Amino acid sequence: MAQILPLEAPPSDCQIAFFQLVGDLVPSTSIFSTCRSISQLIRHQGGIFPSLMPMESNFSKALYTFDIAQNDLAEGFSDNLTVQQVNASVPDIISGFSANIKKIYDLGARSFWIHNTGPIGCLPTILANFPAQEDEAGCAKSYNEVAQHFNQKLKEATVQLRKALPLAAITYHYYKK
Repeated sequence: MAQILPLEAPPSDCQIAFFQLVGDLVPSTSIFSTCRSISQLIRHQGGIFPSLMPMESNFSKALYTFDIAQNDLAEGFSDNLTVQQVNASVPDIISGFSANIKKIYDLGARSFWIHNTGPIGCLPTILANFPAQEDEAGCAKSYNEVAQHFNQKLKEATVQLRKALPLAAITYHYYKK
């Protein structure tokens, strides 16, 4: 289950709020809806708060960044799932991710930066706890293949999102290994 960890300072508005999500397959868009509701409440309270808030129209101008899968895949292995079982979970992760992008888009978001996952077989926790054949870099080869499988499916989903969301600017940043 995801944990939303507190920030150093409260977010100034939902369109620029940053949350650190730990160990969730795909965060719910309720985070964004709740933040937007809180922002609207603060705006209408008066005092100094409205002058500190960005304009609500900025929601569509913000850049929404998503760095997905590192925790999800690693947690699957930590839960003693096999490589095959973690690979089998990829379609659900991608489907939930795509659904959430569409919901955020429906709320007005237009600019997305999607960053795929790195070589999970190089994570210290994987190397220390899950013996596997090593690749040329000394990383766990089969675990890196899971990350590559995930990244391929994420890239395919990004292509579909670009078709489904014609007003969106979607940048897919990939780590290639």
